[in-house]
Amino acid sequence: MGIIDIIVFVAFVAAVLFVGLYKSKGEDTRGETGAADYFLAGRGLTWWLIGFSLIAANISAEQFVGMSGQGAGLYGLSVSSWEWIAAITLVVVAFALLPYFLRSGITTIPEFLELRYNHWARLIMTLSMMLILIGVSLIGVIYAGALTLKQLMFEFDVNLPLAGCCWALGAMAAIYVAVGGLKACA
Repeated sequence: MGIIDIIVFVAFVAAVLFVGLYKSKGEDTRGETGAADYFLAGRGLTWWLIGFSLIAANISAEQFVGMSGQGAGLYGLSVSSWEWIAAITLVVVAFALLPYFLRSGITTIPEFLELRYNHWARLIMTLSMMLILIGVSLIGVIYAGALTLKQLMFEFDVNLPLAGCCWALGAMAAIYVAVGGLKACA
């Protein structure tokens, strides 16, 4: 990597951090409206920003590396069916369930399960999704990012262990989300 590459990379990361934290400043994360401000961005996001956020949150190393590799192999474009069906499902959910969610004040699927069934349905859904997302999805994404970070640090003659790169990425993401909330992520 040349000096121009490094400058562009650092400037881009700094710009993303600045814009995200600037847009989320002033959010009151304490008190009665604190949870809504933190988790729902104070209900102040526009529909197109929410849509872009949904797509961007689903795009990660799994799509760029995994699906591309599978698509180039034996299975072809059939691996992208997951994404096509997800887009259709989001539209169906938006028209079929969103009016009910808005009337009820529901913000998450576990809340819906508690309203529709009971507390145990909510708890089981929450715990199983946390286990699946952390134990399956997040591990691969952080590992792929850590491989990239390790290679980037190698360019600067810094030899970080792969586990250290994983922890560094996880800590950076956790701090950013804790400081900025959903508005910074969006």
